Amino acid sequence: MNRRLSVQTVVCAFLFTGACTVTTSNNGDGGSPEGGSPEASSSSGSSSGTASSSGSSSGTASSSGGSSGKASSSGGSSGMSSSSGGSSGTGSSSGSADGGAQDTGAGADAIADTGTPSEGGSTYNATEPNDDFAHANTINAGDTIKGAFSGSDDTDYFVITIPAGSEDGVFTVTVDKGTAYSASLDVYDSTQTRFDGSSATTTTSPFVSSYQLTAGSKYYLRLTSNGDGMYSMTTSFVPVPDMYERNDDFSQAKAAPIGTAFNVYIFAGHDTNMETDLDYFTLAVPANATKVGVSFTNNSTSQLPQSYSIDLYDPSKARVTGSSGTQQANISDMWSLPNTTGGTYYVRFTANSNSTVASSVTLTPQ
Repeated sequence: MNRRLSVQTVVCAFLFTGACTVTTSNNGDGGSPEGGSPEASSSSGSSSGTASSSGSSSGTASSSGGSSGKASSSGGSSGMSSSSGGSSGTGSSSGSADGGAQDTGAGADAIADTGTPSEGGSTYNATEPNDDFAHANTINAGDTIKGAFSGSDDTDYFVITIPAGSEDGVFTVTVDKGTAYSASLDVYDSTQTRFDGSSATTTTSPFVSSYQLTAGSKYYLRLTSNGDGMYSMTTSFVPVPDMYERNDDFSQAKAAPIGTAFNVYIFAGHDTNMETDLDYFTLAVPANATKVGVSFTNNSTSQLPQSYSIDLYDPSKARVTGSSGTQQANISDMWSLPNTTGGTYYVRFTANSNSTVASSVTLTPQ
């Protein structure tokens, strides 16, 4: 579901750092702002792109409201895309890219090529042609790319595969463009369908935008501007430290500690379960036990409050009972078991939104 909002300035607290001022803007068509006045949106997207496709792996869920998969900004709302402007940049050098030449504009010779995209954490120059999906420059999380725009019709495409692993996380893009022009960043999934993005005005530089992405999945970045000038773009990916992932269904359920508190994260990247995290655990219930005590501490923040639901399933995977709470509410309950046979039960955790903050639970058969 897409949402369209007016241009706005949001004060937020980033989940990992401190507060920041955020300026956000999206274009529903996946393109650059029309008439220099982009429309803001927490996340939206329609398919875009005028060139041939070059990648095809998972996922196409679009983000919305309480469901997540939306990018979290260097401000506090985990799961909602935004961009944040820092102090005014040092200005930009004008330049132009000729034909198939390197797209670094005037002063390109002064930019040191200190690495290659395959290394990760490298600094190197964007190369032309990279004006469509088919010619997108390959980059890695941690890279810094130096480039330049030559006029408002110049567009630079990049393709990145998020590091593989069991934990999804927050992908952050920082664009230092100086103060000579405005710019827009659009994010596309592997099918080249736009699902998020942000924009920055002329005076906002650097601008930072963050997105909740799926480990091992491919994404495209489309950077556009309304004028000439050089830029530097840096990327990073921070996985959520959930030691129990993947545990998204019964077959992947992880063993829950008995009578000991353990952490639960509800967080899913764009291509994971339609941006919805489901965490499954097995619970070893001894014979003659009649109840299971539940003590849940909801640690979600006021910037992105979560409401949790916890459900108990018997060894045949039939739901027995469950408990739920309102936003930021703790849960304390005593579940009655259907018999005293014991065995391997299942416990499922869900929430109304994503967060990088862990909550805590203790399950005690008795």
